[in-house]
Amino acid sequence: MRVKTTKGKNLRSADSYFTSLESLYEMNIRLLSSKARAHSGWDAEASDFNAFKRLRPSDEIMDALYDELTLYWDALLDVLPDLRSSPSDMRSHATGDELRDHVLFWPIGQELMADVARDLLNYRQTEPATPTNESARGALSALGRIDWNFHNTPWRHLLLIPDDEGMNNWRIRSEERKAAQLVARRILNWQVGLDELADNEVSKLRSDWELMLLPAMSDAQHEELWSSIEEGILR
Repeated sequence: MRVKTTKGKNLRSADSYFTSLESLYEMNIRLLSSKARAHSGWDAEASDFNAFKRLRPSDEIMDALYDELTLYWDALLDVLPDLRSSPSDMRSHATGDELRDHVLFWPIGQELMADVARDLLNYRQTEPATPTNESARGALSALGRIDWNFHNTPWRHLLLIPDDEGMNNWRIRSEERKAAQLVARRILNWQVGLDELADNEVSKLRSDWELMLLPAMSDAQHEELWSSIEEGILR
């Protein structure tokens, strides 16, 4: 994977980079933020990541973290083979080019993937503190069954919004982005089975999702989109 090393997370459609150095750093921190580290610290000296990064860890710790990250990324590449595609072929919002707009080739989707991946690693492995290649692949396998096409639900009108009234051009939303990302993560956690929601919780999630959609739509349009989200639940 090619990584942009210049300042800033933003990527252009034609860029040949999979991600930026800043986004890769944040994804790696998310992937390493296991339950064990949250409870017992990052090493004997550091109770949290902020304390851990103040001083360079020993080479032994750095090597162990590198090996762990390599294990996770190898597993992600196995369950998400699209990640091996040419980035410039997977990053286009243009109408009529929907099949070439992949959520995971944009920073907003990469952050979500890393968060959900970490949750899967926490709760779908018998021993999450000691991952193996096999256990990581098994835990992350649900990611390979998510619809990552940016023009499909749950992304369309939530994270990817029309840039004109005719919906001929699309852009990644900037308005209330963090809130929209949170709703998207809740939907993904529900779809992959991390969160089993009661009927009232599903209603609350749907209500929160509807409030975030741009532009405003009819009840019939809401119903059609929500039905697509429900069809994406992994059973």
